[in-house]
Amino acid sequence: MNHNYKYVLSILILLTAVVTAKAQKHYVWCPDEVEVKSRTGMAEGAEVGLVVYDGRVISKKGKIECSSEEVTSAIAQLLEKVYPSIRFVILNESAYYKQATDDRPTLKIGLSAYHAGFGVDVSTGVGIVGGSFAAMAFPKGEWNAATAIYLQFEDGETSTEKEISNVASRPNMLGYKSARKGLQESYEKSIQQLLFFLDKELAKIQ
Repeated sequence: MNHNYKYVLSILILLTAVVTAKAQKHYVWCPDEVEVKSRTGMAEGAEVGLVVYDGRVISKKGKIECSSEEVTSAIAQLLEKVYPSIRFVILNESAYYKQATDDRPTLKIGLSAYHAGFGVDVSTGVGIVGGSFAAMAFPKGEWNAATAIYLQFEDGETSTEKEISNVASRPNMLGYKSARKGLQESYEKSIQQLLFFLDKELAKIQ
């Protein structure tokens, strides 16, 4: 009996360790291309500073198949494609917390979340980039994917800010595939809202 008890106890400890390790993991894949109609002619000839700052807190134990640089570059390249008439000047991340210059407007994009996780554990990867994303809810027992960005558009005189956050939840039927699909969904929704925000701001400088 004592041997069986120790065996069962060992199994329980092992299972607990596995569950704990899994709970600490984050999952990141590079976003698929988003089909968006270009805004040719909008703010034609304008020069806009652009900084994409990655403030996420991603676990090193996770399944990370897309680097920070790849994620931020994907966002910058998408904007260049959507607004071909604008010359975006890509700024270093250090410009995110600096005041924009008066010679041109600047768009600051703070990436607070772009990752998936199981249950509420996805919340541990959310970084602080400005604003507050406390309203995001993560259902238990499902794969949750979140994209959260904090936007600032500064033109030297005024500054407009916006918080965007989207969560997609999927049952654990397809494993990682469910997580990846949810992450793409949350990303696309956030990008659409980002473009809507930028459309309004760029219309002011035409």
